[in-house]
Amino acid sequence: MNKQKFDLIIIGSGPAGESAAINASKHGLKVAVVDTRKIVGGNCTHQGTIPSKTLRHSVHSLMKFNRNPLFRAISEPKLLTFRQVMVSAEDVIKKQVSMRSRFYLSKEKNLITGEE
Repeated sequence: MNKQKFDLIIIGSGPAGESAAINASKHGLKVAVVDTRKIVGGNCTHQGTIPSKTLRHSVHSLMKFNRNPLFRAISEPKLLTFRQVMVSAEDVIKKQVSMRSRFYLSKEKNLITGEE
């Protein structure tokens, strides 16, 4: 078994865990982040804030388009399917994960998948 030593172990790769890991590594600590997912972001990115705001933004943008007299003059009201809205949310989540993953690639930080 490969035993590694860390100065700090953080539970969760969401915004709070990420912030703690950034600050700790800025102070020279060797950090491990433990998360149940194999990808970073925590519940905020995968189930909470990011998906809900993306869904809200998509629907709000469509409603704004459909109510705008300029667009109504040149086009019929547009509709989105639930699947289209979900694809939009999935794209935003992928971008968030990609952006946040770069932080964990450095040698001072390790992402460990597990629980308990």
